[in-house]
Amino acid sequence: MLATEVLIRHHRKLQGLFERYRRQARSGSRGKKATFDVLQRTLRLHLALEEELLFPATTRTPSPEAAQDLDGALQEHQEIGELLDSLSRSHPGKPAFENRMRLLERRIRGHLRLEKAGPYGMVREVLDAGEHESLGAQISARIALLSPASLCLS
Repeated sequence: MLATEVLIRHHRKLQGLFERYRRQARSGSRGKKATFDVLQRTLRLHLALEEELLFPATTRTPSPEAAQDLDGALQEHQEIGELLDSLSRSHPGKPAFENRMRLLERRIRGHLRLEKAGPYGMVREVLDAGEHESLGAQISARIALLSPASLCLS
C-alpha cells in the first residue's frame, strides 16, 4: 500500500477515536481518560511517522513551495504537541479539558486536510510507485509495532 494511503487510513483511526471520546460524554471520566490516552498515543505516533519517514521524502526535489508546506506542517505538529501536553496535565470532564479537546479535534481535522494537499501531494510527485509502496510498508510496520492492538491497520 502507498505511504500516503497508509497514513490516510491512520487519519480515519484518529477520527474514530475522537468520535469514541465524544460518545463517552455521559460516561465517567475514567473511560474518557482511557480513550484520551489511546488517542494521544496514536496521534503522537502519527506525527512521528510523518516527521521521521514521510516528510524527509519531500526534500528529494527541494522547492520554495515544498519548503513552505513542510515548514507549515512541522509548525502545526509542534502546536498539536503542545496542546496534547496541556491536555495531559488536566482531566477529562473538566470544562477546560473538554474545550481543549474540541480545539484539538478541530485542529486535527484542518491539519489532515492540509496534509493531503501539501506534503502528501509532494510525496506523490517525488516518489516513484515502488518507493512510495516501500515507504508505505515501513510506515505500516511501525504502526503495527507501536499501536494498540485494536488500532493496527490490516
